[in-house]
Amino acid sequence: MSTNSFQGALQFDDLLYPYTHPLESETTYYYDDILLTGAKAGQKVTLTLESQQFRPELELRRADNLSRILQFQTGQEAAQLTFTMKPGVDYVLRVTSENPQAIGAYTLKTTAGTFNPVPQYQAETLSQQGRHSWQPYRLGQPITLTYSFMEKLPSYYKPNRKGQWDDTTSVFKPMTPAQRDAVRLALQAWEKVSGITFKAVPDDNSVQFRFGTAKEPGLSGWAYYPDAGPLRRGDTWLNHADRSNRNPLPGSYGFSTILHEIGHALGLSHPFDEEATLPLAKQTVQYTVMAYDKHPNLPVDYQPHTPMLYDIPAIQQLYGKNNTTGQGDTVYQWRANKPFIETIYDTSGIDTVNARNQQQSTWINLKSGQFSSIGQFHAQPIYENVAIAFGVIIEHAIGGAGNDILSGNQTNNKLIGAWGADILSGLGGNDQLTGGIGADIFVFQSTKDGIDTITDFARGQDRLNVSRLLKSVGYVGADPFLDGVLTATISQGNTVVSFDRDGFRGIADAVPFAILENFTNLQKLSHAVKTGL
Repeated sequence: MSTNSFQGALQFDDLLYPYTHPLESETTYYYDDILLTGAKAGQKVTLTLESQQFRPELELRRADNLSRILQFQTGQEAAQLTFTMKPGVDYVLRVTSENPQAIGAYTLKTTAGTFNPVPQYQAETLSQQGRHSWQPYRLGQPITLTYSFMEKLPSYYKPNRKGQWDDTTSVFKPMTPAQRDAVRLALQAWEKVSGITFKAVPDDNSVQFRFGTAKEPGLSGWAYYPDAGPLRRGDTWLNHADRSNRNPLPGSYGFSTILHEIGHALGLSHPFDEEATLPLAKQTVQYTVMAYDKHPNLPVDYQPHTPMLYDIPAIQQLYGKNNTTGQGDTVYQWRANKPFIETIYDTSGIDTVNARNQQQSTWINLKSGQFSSIGQFHAQPIYENVAIAFGVIIEHAIGGAGNDILSGNQTNNKLIGAWGADILSGLGGNDQLTGGIGADIFVFQSTKDGIDTITDFARGQDRLNVSRLLKSVGYVGADPFLDGVLTATISQGNTVVSFDRDGFRGIADAVPFAILENFTNLQKLSHAVKTGL
C-alpha cells in the first residue's frame, strides 16, 4: 500500500479565531485542518505525524460535524492513529500541540488516501459555525427548503407614518420573468454544491424563501438570516431601481447580487462580519460571493456565476454535500476570450478542463483548492478566475493557442498543450503529457511523482526541465548524463529516463521518471536536458 505525505507548519497566522483544546477550557491554540481524500469505504487508514519542533497532537473529526472528536492521539515527536473509512463520510485531521504557543514544521503521512488542506478558518468565517443556520442542531445534514415569488407585499411588513414598510421601502413590485429565471438559476447553483433541495410552492406566509423587489436607496439587494424571526427569515429582495437587477444574467453584477443575498438567507455572512474575518486580500468575489469587493483582475461588471472557493465548504458545513453533481465525464469549457469567474464542483467521472478555443495563454492548475487563469479581457489575460473546489478531482487538461502552463494533481492526468510553447508538469501519478505544436518544456520535480509518458517529445525541439531533481542532490555539474545522475535507456522503441541520486559513485538504483514514446535519439535528448536547466 502506498504512502502519501503532506508538508505543513503551525504558524502564528494560522489562528484566525479562538480554538478550545479538548482537554482544557480557556486556552487558545494554533492548528491546521487537513482533509483526507482518495481512500475507499472500508479501507483502514493509518495517519502518522512527525515534528522535531513541537509535541504533536492529532484529532480525527468528521467533516460534517467538526465539533465531535472521533479519536485523539499525542506523542513526543510523533503521533499516530488508525481508523476505518465509513461510506459517505469525509474526515478532517486537526493538527495541534499541547503547547498553545507551539509553532513549527511537520510531516504527515498516510498509508491510504491523500491530503488536502481544508479552508476551515475561511469556511467558518462565512458560516459562523451555524450561528444563522436553518437547522443549527443538525449542521452538515441535507435540508429541503420551500421558495416562492411574492405577488403582493406580505402583511407582516407594516407601513410606518410615512407609508414605508420598515427597512423595505414602499413601491413593492413582484419580480419580473427575467428576475425569476435568475433566482431559479441561483438556487440551482447553491443546490449543486450542497445538500440543499429547493422546492417551489405557492406564495404564503409559511414559505421559507420569498422573493420580491422594492426600492431601497444604496442597496442592490438585501435578505434576512434564518434566525431573523419566524416571518421575515429567508425573505430576499432586489432593488428594482438598480439597473443591474433588470436583466440579471449569470456572470453579471445583478446575478451575483442574487447569489449573495440567497447566501445570507441560507445563513452565510460577509467575510468581514462578526468576530472572525478573512484576510483583506481574500475579501473579494474571487474567493466568495459573500464579499463586496470585485475580482482584483476584472472590472466590477464581471462577477461569479457560481458559489466560489470558500463558499462551498461554508455551505457544506451547514447543509452537507451534493454527491451527484457532475456525474459522468464532464468537459469544462468556456466561450473564447470572454471574462468569467467560476468554481468547479464535480463529484465523479473522468473530467477535463478544456481551453482549446482560447487565444490567450492559459494556466491550468488541476490541484483542488487552487486557481487557474483562463480567458482574456481587452486582449489581456485574466489571472486566477477559475477555481477547483476543495476535495474535487479533475483528471485532464487541454491548453489553447497561447503559451500555456498545465499542471496536474495527485491522480493520473492527461495534459495536452495543443499550440504554442507550453510548459507541462504532471506532478503526482503516472501522467500522459502531450506538448503539441511548438517547443514545449516538460517539468519533473520528484521521482515520487510517478512515471510520466511524453507522447510527442522533440516535435518542436522540446526540452526536459529536471532542475529540481538535480537540485535535490546538490548537483552542479555540466552534464547529468555524463556524470550518471541521469540515465537513458532504449526499450521497445521508447526512451526511459531515470534519476540516480548517487550517480556513478553510489549504489542506489536509478529510478525511472519519464518515458519518451517513439523517441530514441539520445544525443538530442542530452542536449534537450542541458538546455532545459
